[in-house]
Amino acid sequence: LAFYDEFGSRDEIKDTNVFITGVYGLITMPFGINIMPEVLYQNAKDNNSILYSIQMRKLFMFENSTRLDCQARLVATTAIDKDAKIRNSFSNLFLGDVIRLDAKDEPLCQVSARYSIPRYSLHFKAQYSTQLKDYDKALSEVDLSCGKRFDNLQLSLIGGYIKSQQLENKDCYLLRLEARLYLNTPQKN
Repeated sequence: LAFYDEFGSRDEIKDTNVFITGVYGLITMPFGINIMPEVLYQNAKDNNSILYSIQMRKLFMFENSTRLDCQARLVATTAIDKDAKIRNSFSNLFLGDVIRLDAKDEPLCQVSARYSIPRYSLHFKAQYSTQLKDYDKALSEVDLSCGKRFDNLQLSLIGGYIKSQQLENKDCYLLRLEARLYLNTPQKN
């Protein structure tokens, strides 16, 4: 169960007051598939709507202690008031490594697969995030990453492809090397 209230004013939006409430769930299906539904009701002046999110996850564990984590998520809304839009300014979805699609960009989806090798503190991940409207105008992103942990240091290499009509060249490629230093790591038992 969740309650969220946003208040104040911004010049670009006349009435920013919004109250959101909803329920979250976890349904464990056969074969170890988890489904996490979420239904939120948005109450705002002339902007009432319902936000739906459903996520599905399956974790495969292998004999050599490696694992494959497969996930898919779909986010969409139903307008109660004519032309209602999602109003919360922060919903913490962050779909995509660069474009960071959020609830306001709905309808959208994301699928990912992450293969981890704990013995070597190594992982590989492929992820696709996209809007599900106006295919020619939709933002979409494909990310490939690999990471390796050395005691307190995590190194990750992330490559991606972004398609967007908002970009000057319509397509964009990226490559990033990321380093994270952990100041306090958990002790292994």
